[in-house]
Amino acid sequence: MAAQLKGLGARFGFDPINALWPVIVATLLVLVALYAVGRHPRTPLVALGAAAIVLFPAWAVLSWAYLEDAPRLLYPAAPAIAALWGLLPSLRFPRRAITWAWRGVSLLLLLGVTVQSLSFIAVRRDMWAEGTTLVHAVADVGAAHGDRPLLFLNVPAWFAPKVPEYPVGHVGLTALPGYVGLGRSVYIHRGVQPPLESRGYYPDVNGWKYDFNTHGGPATLDEFAALARRVDSVFLVEMLPEGARVRGVGRLLPGGADRQVTGPRFGGALALRDGRMIAEGNVLAADLTWDVLAPVPGDVLPVLRARDAGGRVVAEWRKYPLADIAAPRLWQVGDRVRDHPRLALPADLAPGDYTLTVSWEEKTTKVVVPGVAAGGEPLGPSGVVLGEFAVP
Repeated sequence: MAAQLKGLGARFGFDPINALWPVIVATLLVLVALYAVGRHPRTPLVALGAAAIVLFPAWAVLSWAYLEDAPRLLYPAAPAIAALWGLLPSLRFPRRAITWAWRGVSLLLLLGVTVQSLSFIAVRRDMWAEGTTLVHAVADVGAAHGDRPLLFLNVPAWFAPKVPEYPVGHVGLTALPGYVGLGRSVYIHRGVQPPLESRGYYPDVNGWKYDFNTHGGPATLDEFAALARRVDSVFLVEMLPEGARVRGVGRLLPGGADRQVTGPRFGGALALRDGRMIAEGNVLAADLTWDVLAPVPGDVLPVLRARDAGGRVVAEWRKYPLADIAAPRLWQVGDRVRDHPRLALPADLAPGDYTLTVSWEEKTTKVVVPGVAAGGEPLGPSGVVLGEFAVP
């Protein structure tokens, strides 16, 4: 009924939440009256009494916020609720014609509830399928790295419809409970329990069909800086139209820098030891390795830009490394950072030849960090060319 009430509220311009309890009370009174006239006056009393008995402890000691967020609390009362509605066709009225008419109407009503329930279940089955893909993807990555510590970003804990079917209550699905560590979840599915960290950092919930919240709590950039130094690699979970994807976004290796590196340098501190570009459809995947040779000059970040033959910028990636969590200002001299940014190209990119470049800029002012090539000559504002690609 709540779903129908929500639809009526949208159509006729009233708040279904304010109307919900009066409608519930009125409906129960109508049911009691129907059962009384239909020669089963005790049925609603027994059903409602049984439901109240099993629900009372939870309602008495738990907050409404918890009750609203925990539809599983209704499970013990489900048999009584089902009996209250499911026995309606059994009512017998003084006239046989009325009895048979009532049975037909009530069966049609129950059929409508069943159809609505099947639609509800179908969405949750799809959520289960998405959750299964997610859980196995995380388990595969975790198990593949043995006992090495890893950091996972934006692992969904639960899914929920973007447009709730009911005016109150949360009727999503839990994929990876926040109170169960990721390492334990990997153990359940793969038999190994690696030391995994899970954090959330501005997950993109707009590009996927369901809303979700992250398994791990949020962290500050300072906290991420400490975490990145303790783990072997960082992985990002992306919820895409085709399902969950766990992607390695890089690693920070304390003390891993080569002091004699001869690659291009930015700000006298950041040396590009290795830089490559891989074209993957309409995405350019970069593999960048930075050695920190001196204190990083302020709040700077790397910038990837795709340019056409005329030098016009057609796409740009401007974030901190490691999926935007590793602020270079918090790096230490001697660190090596391997980063795997991905630059999405416009779908309507015109045919022609293009280049991908990397440079460094101050985050807020966008002032270019001066750079020099491997031979010592100054670099232009566009920085270093990582690769070229053509659009046919």
